[in-house]
Amino acid sequence: MTRRITLFLGCAALLAALLTGCGVDKPHSPTVVLTGTDYFERYVAIGSSMTAGFMDGGLMLNGQLGSYPSLVARQMGHSVAVSSSATFTQPYILSPGIGITSTGSTSVTAGVLYWTGTGVALLGTTPTASVPSLAVMATLPAPYSNLAVPLATTSDVLNALTSANSQVPNNRYFDLILRNPTFGNVTMLNQAIGRKPTLVTLWIGAEEILTAATTGSPALGVNLTPAAYFAGWLDQIIEQIQVNVAQLSGTAPLIIAANLPVLDDIPYFVPKALVDAIAGATVPTDESPVSYVRLPALSFLAVPDSLPLDGRWTLSTAEAGTVTGLIEAYNANIASVCDERDVPVVDAQALFATLHDEGLDGLTGGLYALGEATTAFSLDGIHPNNRGQGLVANAFVEAINEAAGTSLAGVDVGSLVWDPTYGTGD
Repeated sequence: MTRRITLFLGCAALLAALLTGCGVDKPHSPTVVLTGTDYFERYVAIGSSMTAGFMDGGLMLNGQLGSYPSLVARQMGHSVAVSSSATFTQPYILSPGIGITSTGSTSVTAGVLYWTGTGVALLGTTPTASVPSLAVMATLPAPYSNLAVPLATTSDVLNALTSANSQVPNNRYFDLILRNPTFGNVTMLNQAIGRKPTLVTLWIGAEEILTAATTGSPALGVNLTPAAYFAGWLDQIIEQIQVNVAQLSGTAPLIIAANLPVLDDIPYFVPKALVDAIAGATVPTDESPVSYVRLPALSFLAVPDSLPLDGRWTLSTAEAGTVTGLIEAYNANIASVCDERDVPVVDAQALFATLHDEGLDGLTGGLYALGEATTAFSLDGIHPNNRGQGLVANAFVEAINEAAGTSLAGVDVGSLVWDPTYGTGD
């Protein structure tokens, strides 16, 4: 990359005015056709937890610096420093991070998880009123380059402005990352378009499935978004990026999307047969038959009073079938919509399957393996750790090279370090 990236935003009213054209039906032909490394100039990431660098149950600086967009941006020559001069910016969160673990009080917010040597615990907590002070880049006078919001759904990308109208109720990550009304009450999608990107990575759809599955009670049309809605929203997102960026900048961005992994390859969902093998006996459950047990429930196996496991901790065979079928439908939608829109797709489903087959999914004999040199997942069992994010980054790099005709080098995954103890020394 030979040019320093600059972005002029002007006042919030101007940005809002520029974006009111979103949703135009007819394509707008770009006046300049980008090629090769031209696509690297302005990179924007759209998505949810996997893209945001959410790790170990929360959002914090170390996970964000290791996010796949951050790694891809560095390979393209961008600076990702915790500085307003960085050319790829993220909503960096200071220690102890902002997590989703319950503290039992709305006045106290959990940080990320860390490994104590025998289990997991909170690295720390923050008074909820003080959480905004952890956002070290909050005064950046432009939307972030990585706009991914943990727990964001596909509908949220199009519609959510703040925690007040997020699909997952009261998702305060929206307030910290979109920072509305600073930019005129603009959605994630429209903030991304306003940056006039030359490259966009889009990985969305997991939250509307996994958030429901982690309750132990997924139900289609109740907390699982039907595939037809997802397909329509995904198509709108891609169309609006293609049409409106061309109108604003005169160039057509390269968009790279990704599909979704299946339950078997996400270590949070432990096969019931494996749970029985750990216990050395059939673990009793309220639901029957059961396909998966949620990872945190493994800690109950040594506590007889916690058995049988109630339905919050298990996915029945019927529930698992519903979730699996919906993932398959979403992936079919991603393939179809992206083919129609000429958008390459990273096969994240195949990548996560490889991690499982090679024993890098964090499960060894059923117990969560915390060897930072082997596992690719973080302590929450869903989100990749630094090493896993490196593998995801390389899948995106490969797709970018193929689509743009570039020779961008991959990330040296062996140099990436995950410390589940967070330096506690326990």
